Amino acid sequence: MRIICNGYNSALTEAENIQAVEDIHRAVVAEREKITDGTSITSLQLTYKLSNGKVLMREYVLPDTSARLAQIEQVLNCDEARATRNTPELAVTLEHLTYTNIGYETESGDYLYVELTAEQALDLYENAIAPDCADGTMGRAWLTDSGTRQSTAYAVTIGYQLSQYDPATGETTYADVDYTPLTDSTRTLAWLRAHGIEPLLEGDSIKYGGDADTQSAINAYETTDSSFGR
Repeated sequence: MRIICNGYNSALTEAENIQAVEDIHRAVVAEREKITDGTSITSLQLTYKLSNGKVLMREYVLPDTSARLAQIEQVLNCDEARATRNTPELAVTLEHLTYTNIGYETESGDYLYVELTAEQALDLYENAIAPDCADGTMGRAWLTDSGTRQSTAYAVTIGYQLSQYDPATGETTYADVDYTPLTDSTRTLAWLRAHGIEPLLEGDSIKYGGDADTQSAINAYETTDSSFGR
């Protein structure tokens, strides 16, 4: 089955995790929490592959005050959900890497984008992102407790785009995944800092609604060459 909530997309096959989602699903249907025009909402999509081969999909909106969000967050942060969400559908190789950039906010309030070469992107993924995700120190889902997120997550998005062309069919398969480092994502933070990127916590960021006492943020873009970070 697959669960998608506020953009967090995870596939589940383990019986315990599927049972947890089914329990949440029953509760959501039974409670039918009221949504008004002024209600902030969270989207939830559940997709089941049935024993007869058919696919059943259901979509719901929940108020941001729903007690079910903590349960959904717990499922999204189980080992299986994190692994499927943070592992691209295509292998991260030089052949598949199409585009990688890092967006981050500086202390001045500027929001910068740095494009990586394929070699840099592979190095970052293999030696920092993948082991941090495996340790559970990056790639978690956040649906509740925004205060903890702002003091834990950095105002950084590392975006990977991958593609693979099949000459037999003439079709191209695409995959993309984004990563946000946390305070204990030690390898990824070390890589960023070694390459001149000093990220801010979301709580200190203008973009993420923090209390930074800085000028209005502006966007800038930088394309790197092989000398970046040397």
